[in-house]
Amino acid sequence: MIENGEISLDRLIFRSNAHLDNPLNSENFSLLNESEQQILIEKQNSFTHMAQMKSRLSDIRMQTLTLKVLCRIKIKNEIRTYPNDIVKLDSLSKIHQAYLTYYNPFIKTDVTD
Repeated sequence: MIENGEISLDRLIFRSNAHLDNPLNSENFSLLNESEQQILIEKQNSFTHMAQMKSRLSDIRMQTLTLKVLCRIKIKNEIRTYPNDIVKLDSLSKIHQAYLTYYNPFIKTDVTD
């Protein structure tokens, strides 16, 4: 589903954690001693770094999607009755049509002829 563009990688990587309190913004932060404050700051920096790394991995992943996946995403976005419109494209060979439609049994035309 990710490779077909149905689920965005950003949604998987950056899930909201609104239910978690940020200890650096709470009133109790001022009550912590200096070493505990330093530990909290280091953890926050570590989480920030991890989020940046996940974002970079997401960017790299999107750059390295296979041609087949990119074609499927493009076709899904631009062709309304996917996959039936694929078999109507004369510019694609029958093998390419079958490849892009996953040999879908629900297609009205047999693309393997």
